[in-house]
Amino acid sequence: LTPYTQEANIFDMVDAIGQQDGSKAVRLLTELQRDGAAPLYLLSMVVRQFRILVQVADQMSLGLGKDEIAKAIGLHPFPTQKAMEQCRRWRMSDLDAAYDKLLATDLAIKTGKLPDDLALDLLVVELSQRR
Repeated sequence: LTPYTQEANIFDMVDAIGQQDGSKAVRLLTELQRDGAAPLYLLSMVVRQFRILVQVADQMSLGLGKDEIAKAIGLHPFPTQKAMEQCRRWRMSDLDAAYDKLLATDLAIKTGKLPDDLALDLLVVELSQRR
């Protein structure tokens, strides 16, 4: 049961980032870190969330609906609907800037410029700020 609970928290955390709910995102990140989640795994899940948001935003700009988008990007309709709701909070330029922050965080962790936990904390705070 523990891995499932951890997975649910990871999805809740990335959803909180997508919803720009900073306090919830930071709280969930702290819980995941406390429970021993690997920093690079957490980062990969945040990257995954933004990849989905970019794909969904792109498909929404073409005027496609939930089912068409889900089929086009190979995602179940339920997370597609959640991503569509989150995309309404983001401009494409903000999503592009988020990718730059994701890359910078990955490099900071892998080159040792910042400790893993600090790099993730800073990233989550930056990405989950309301625009």
